[in-house]
Amino acid sequence: VETMGEQYQHYGGLKALCEDAVRAAFGERCAIVRPGYIVGPGDPTDRFTSWPVRISRGGHALVPGKPDDPIQVIDVRDLDEWQVHVVEQRVRGTFNACGPEEKLPWGDVIEACREACEAPAEVHWVPFEELQGEGVTPLPIWAPPVGDYAGVHAVSNRAAVAKGLTFRPIATTVAVTLDWWGTLPEERQARLQTG
Repeated sequence: VETMGEQYQHYGGLKALCEDAVRAAFGERCAIVRPGYIVGPGDPTDRFTSWPVRISRGGHALVPGKPDDPIQVIDVRDLDEWQVHVVEQRVRGTFNACGPEEKLPWGDVIEACREACEAPAEVHWVPFEELQGEGVTPLPIWAPPVGDYAGVHAVSNRAAVAKGLTFRPIATTVAVTLDWWGTLPEERQARLQTG
C-alpha cells in the first residue's frame, strides 16, 4: 500500500513559497498554474496508472471509499495544451488546473478502467471507515472526502475554465494510459506487478 510519506510534509509550503517568489519578481505579469494530480501517458508516479493496470489484470480488486467520492485529475495533454494557450494569450492570474469541469465520481473512474479492459477485475468497494480501522491512509489518487483530506478533490477550477481550460473524458485518459503502459519495457511494468 502506497501512503503519503514524510517526503511530502513540506510540499505545500514550498509550493506556496515558490508562488510568492514569482509574484515578488513579476508582480501581476505572471500566470501561476496549480495542476493537482497530473495523469495520463508518461506519468512516472503510477498514482493514477496503477488503477487501470490493476483492473486490467482481472480477478478481484479492492477499491477504497465509495463510488460517489469526488476525484480531481487532469490529463497531461489537456494541461499542456492549456499552458501553451496561457503563454500565447498572455493570460495572467492564479489558476487551479484540475478537472474535470463538473464533479467526477471515483466510481466513474473505476468504471472507465473496467470498460477499457477485455477481462476487467471484479471490483469490491471498501468503506473508508474500514480502511481507517486498519490504519490505511489515502491510496494513490483517491482520498477520503472527510477530515484532513476533505478538500483534496474539491478545488475550484472556475478561473481556469473561464480562461479556456477544457478536459477530455476520463474514459479517453484511461484507454490511452493503458495503451502507453503496454509499450513500456518489462522492467518498468514490474513496478506494478504486485497487489
